[in-house]
Amino acid sequence: MNREEYHDYLESAEWRAKAEAVIRRAEGVCERCRRALADHVHHLHYRSVGHEQLCDLWAVCKPCHDYLGGLSSFDPACEQPDCECGMPAETVDSDGVPCCRECAQSRHEEEEKEEAEEEETQVEQEVWKAMFGGLLRKRNKGAHNG
Repeated sequence: MNREEYHDYLESAEWRAKAEAVIRRAEGVCERCRRALADHVHHLHYRSVGHEQLCDLWAVCKPCHDYLGGLSSFDPACEQPDCECGMPAETVDSDGVPCCRECAQSRHEEEEKEEAEEEETQVEQEVWKAMFGGLLRKRNKGAHNG
């Protein structure tokens, strides 16, 4: 199965049914760390993708799935560190720093706000360049003709 077929399979009703069954089997709790809600399903191996048995799949939380997939070095199954606020870390922020869900959400909102402000500043700079660039060109053109 190539990458495109795999992604199509993950969008299929067959996969959704298997994923839902695995999460039900786990009673909604991550089968790896046993601390967080399972909202992902992980293949234990890829030998039978498309024909996998439920025992080939693990219901996992996003942090465990990210760790298993090599997307994060934070291992939620180990003793969990505390967030900066003192609460137990349940996830990681966009920089991979362990934190509680509330802090992760707050940091995400701050990042979105900063991105919007940067975009707004760029637009304002373009407007100023357009306005004053045109005036300067007119002024310089008039100085050369005079």
